[in-house]
Amino acid sequence: MSTSRGAPAVADHSLQKLPVGRMMQPVAFVIACVAIALGLHGCGENPSPPPSPPPSPPPSPPSPEVTCEVPFNEVCIEYTAISSSCCKAEQEAFKRNRSHSADFCTVCKQESNAGIKEELAKVCKTPKASSSMSSDQHLRGLSDSCGNPADPVCNVTLDGRTEAYSKVSTSCCSAWRSYRQKIAQQLDPVTMDDINLCASCGNSTNFAIQPIVAKLQEVYPECKAAVVSI
Repeated sequence: MSTSRGAPAVADHSLQKLPVGRMMQPVAFVIACVAIALGLHGCGENPSPPPSPPPSPPPSPPSPEVTCEVPFNEVCIEYTAISSSCCKAEQEAFKRNRSHSADFCTVCKQESNAGIKEELAKVCKTPKASSSMSSDQHLRGLSDSCGNPADPVCNVTLDGRTEAYSKVSTSCCSAWRSYRQKIAQQLDPVTMDDINLCASCGNSTNFAIQPIVAKLQEVYPECKAAVVSI
């Protein structure tokens, strides 16, 4: 029995004849298309740059500057050009008998107003002194000294603020203004300043001035004889 065999297969060496570079081109194309399927980059394209980060939100606008009125003990303290948030913190402190909180020190620390800076130096770097004023005294002092002050009113202009004292005569106002400005400038009043204030304001009932005059009368008994009538 005879068997017939087909012609032996002829090996196709056509691919072997291709240059290596041309053989790799289809492979590279396939890899690029797999990359696009995976979301890496476009088929046959250069990778895209990463997206830019979103812009930062704009900074919060600063609290607007206001003229701030703070009533306290028959005195209206008017600060010029301070932020509304600092004004609120200062008003709250005076409602608590000038008891400043850590909030005041934080909210007002960037203020340029000289009067607020003076308050910051007093209450934010040293322990707070306790007040001996009773709550009833404090409420009596918190009359409407800004909206409806009792005449006559004595205005004392200091750096960054004006202090308006209710129920102060012209002669007492002159002596008190000089005295208060020296204290604000950290100058010690001399004996004649003390006696002049004691004599000129001896009959004053202003809630802020009267205790100072009473103390001076203890130190200088002779000034009682020179008290000027209101």
